Amino acid sequence: MVLVALWGTSFMFTAISVKTVDPASVVFYRLTLGAIVLALVVYARGHSIPFEWRAWGGFLIMAIAGNALPFFLITWGQQSVDSGVAGMIMAIMPLLTMVFAHYFVADEKLNHYKLIGFTLGITGVILLLGPVFEGGGREFWSGLAIFTAAS
Repeated sequence: MVLVALWGTSFMFTAISVKTVDPASVVFYRLTLGAIVLALVVYARGHSIPFEWRAWGGFLIMAIAGNALPFFLITWGQQSVDSGVAGMIMAIMPLLTMVFAHYFVADEKLNHYKLIGFTLGITGVILLLGPVFEGGGREFWSGLAIFTAAS
């Protein structure tokens, strides 16, 4: 329930924030707060943050590809797309994870039950989001940005 509350409300808070703050600033503050909390947890557990350049190079790549870029695309997209729609677009993430796991994780093979689940899931996403992606315009590009972030 805590995870649902934290993850689900992030779309709501993003929708509220983009009304008065530009997307890049929203992402900056969100990531800065997350970095501070993470650093406090690391130190509270008695660990230290590495200071080698090699480690920070990897951190930088992961930060851009896994956090900054997706969060920016979602935040930018939510300027034109409602938070509920953004959350529905993000439903593609676990579906794609299941497909990628089939190819990249040894014990995660697709079977007919998973394929049925994938088919039902992707059909639901398409039915719910069809109106967002038809007609083009700003809403289309915003939805595509959120979809790209989820992929």
